[in-house]
Amino acid sequence: FNWISALNLNTSSLLTNAGLLTGEICSNLGCALESLASQVFHDSPMVSLIVDPELEQIIDSNPAASKLYGYPHSQMSHMNWSKVSDIALPASLPSTPSIARHTTSSGDRILVELFCHSIIQGKRTLYIITVRDISAQLKAELELDIQHNLNNQIINNLNCGIYVKDLSGRYIIANDTFLMKILGKTADEVIGHTDSEIFGSAPPCLAV
Repeated sequence: FNWISALNLNTSSLLTNAGLLTGEICSNLGCALESLASQVFHDSPMVSLIVDPELEQIIDSNPAASKLYGYPHSQMSHMNWSKVSDIALPASLPSTPSIARHTTSSGDRILVELFCHSIIQGKRTLYIITVRDISAQLKAELELDIQHNLNNQIINNLNCGIYVKDLSGRYIIANDTFLMKILGKTADEVIGHTDSEIFGSAPPCLAV
């Protein structure tokens, strides 16, 4: 079974039925489209899978998928979807990317973002799924959140007022002492605003 031929057939039939191309020209174009689609799919640096949602089986994958999951193409292309994913395939394509946890050949659990599209082969619908590993991104975001919370705890436990403005004069950091004891304002009233927006004019002691 060749899903790329299905993509070629869909395109060729559409153009022929629309009267845009003759059968012979469309056949030649179809071969070129099939070759191009195959090259784009297999050469793409993005992890791509072709999945049969009825069988819940991966029927084709590109080298990027083998690199991410650690399975050779021959094994990856006849694999049940449940072997890599902890969630079942949706009956209908989601309108937005979805987040799932996948498992590699070494047993590592990774967080991925899934982008799904469909192609039709006769009465059969196949999913083209692009996979983006977001594990490192989420780890970095978590580390930044931890550092941000630690910094907040440190400056909020100081008895002196501390604040930081950006180059446009907007407050980007202010500790509790500065907010409550000096300004008498909440963080929502101060952060992201200039002195003139908060007070109508900048107090001399805060003008820098």
